[in-house]
Amino acid sequence: MMPVRILFSHCAIFASLFVVCDCLTRSTEAAAELQIYGDRSGFSLDAFRTPVDPRDGTEILAQSGSDSHWWVTIAVGTPPQPIPVVVDSGTVDLSLMSTFINQAQRGYAPVYDPNRSSTAVMLDGYTWYQNYAGAPAPNMGYVVQDTVRVGSIYTTNFTFEIDNVTAIPHITGPPYGNLGLDLDPNGQPTSPKKVPGWLQTVMKFLKQPVFAIDYRRNNFKGVIDFGYIDSKKYNGSIAYAPINQQTLWAISIDGVGIGSGAYRHAPFDVIFDTGGDGLVFPRWAIDAYFAQVPNSTWDAGLNTYTFPCDQSVLGKLPNITFGIGDSYRGVIPSDHIHLGLLHDNVCFNSLRAGDRPFWGTSIIASQFMVFDYGGKRLGFAHKNL
Repeated sequence: MMPVRILFSHCAIFASLFVVCDCLTRSTEAAAELQIYGDRSGFSLDAFRTPVDPRDGTEILAQSGSDSHWWVTIAVGTPPQPIPVVVDSGTVDLSLMSTFINQAQRGYAPVYDPNRSSTAVMLDGYTWYQNYAGAPAPNMGYVVQDTVRVGSIYTTNFTFEIDNVTAIPHITGPPYGNLGLDLDPNGQPTSPKKVPGWLQTVMKFLKQPVFAIDYRRNNFKGVIDFGYIDSKKYNGSIAYAPINQQTLWAISIDGVGIGSGAYRHAPFDVIFDTGGDGLVFPRWAIDAYFAQVPNSTWDAGLNTYTFPCDQSVLGKLPNITFGIGDSYRGVIPSDHIHLGLLHDNVCFNSLRAGDRPFWGTSIIASQFMVFDYGGKRLGFAHKNL
């Protein structure tokens, strides 16, 4: 998945794309009132990291791995259909690939099949359309209601999106959808009316409206706690920064230090997106980083520097220190910054220069992070890596 979702305006969708099987229940409005069941004190979800795979024609080096897709398994429908989905704080959507996607495109992937669920209801006249940043084509499709189980919490008659058009040319493996954890109060991009997202719905149910992420990059596993903060998973205290945008998990970073160099106090805003592995910084920070990387060269097409894939260089890539307020200093270890092979013996990594900085799973895996929905703030704490 690409980091930072950009919502385009709804467009006309040809009727030929929306041929709905008559065996599904259909409704022009909500079929029944949504109900939530489970322990209001909270629950945990096991998360897993997608193994190394090629992206955009480049090869991710084996020693680096790829944090770009951390996913959890949810269950949808009656009987429950287990579906791995991306944990994505960059979008509000709960969207699933479905059997309405062309058979040649989806193959035999175990995507959501509303025809196999006795509780699925298609909302007549409702569609959705979303263009994710960097995707070659938009995703779009139908809007349905069904039972959704996430951990020990399950909702009946929850409204969500299913694909009949996806930007992925060939679906070869998980994940098969998005579990949106964005705090956008406007809801999912459905038409003619927007509907509440899963996070907004569940946060109102839990006693403590918060979730915390502890990803472990070294073993491809992690845990997401909803409704509580586990003090055993971090060291010291949690440093908080207030959200400064209504619809995104965005805060102000105090500054940056590179390797053993001096820390530079120079505040800038950053969006935190669990759906991608991006590390976009202001250009001055990128220049400072690669000033410590021998034989690095600026590549305007990539908005970053390339450098030799020699072990003498790879073994000396610097760490990055970032600040939250005056007291907290977090470290992004160099081995959490993903490496890619561009061509021959030329490498690059996930650092990019940009006017709209966003940070993904590279940093999230290096910290214990708290997404405080109720307090509209992000928390950071040190942990043993």
